[in-house]
Amino acid sequence: MANNPSDPESASMEVSETKLVNFAEKTKFDISKVIKAPPLPGIPGLLSLELRKNNLELLSPDLSLLVGSDGTWNGNAPSFRFKNTVTGTEYSHLSEVPGLKESTIRDLSFKMETAFIPNFVSFLKTLNLQNIEVQNIFELDPNQLLTVSEGYKVLLRRPLDG
Repeated sequence: MANNPSDPESASMEVSETKLVNFAEKTKFDISKVIKAPPLPGIPGLLSLELRKNNLELLSPDLSLLVGSDGTWNGNAPSFRFKNTVTGTEYSHLSEVPGLKESTIRDLSFKMETAFIPNFVSFLKTLNLQNIEVQNIFELDPNQLLTVSEGYKVLLRRPLDG
């Protein structure tokens, strides 16, 4: 593949004594970008700091369990998990984390319930995954680029955007 964005006409290469091997299923790929996807609410600084101090990471719930067929929140309560950043062990409740003091559990639970969960529920209430748009940025299928005629020619064609 040759590329010269400032002067595309000069982007070329010569090859000789070569063989072309093509596996169609291995060569086609698309690059796309998701637009208008709602951002997940961030973890408030104090909660994040407290979790890190205790070697914990907050794991967001699987959105597919919280979304109905119409792409909106199905009303199920979000269930968060915690992961020990040292051991990799996951816990479904802070009380399951070994060695965590009762006062730390109370403090973290309070911060979760007052600083994070309400923001996450607000996010779910405004969720509408049907508004997500996927924009194709680039598609490459070498099977459409290569043609045989007294050797191989390479043709790259891009759609013109208005």
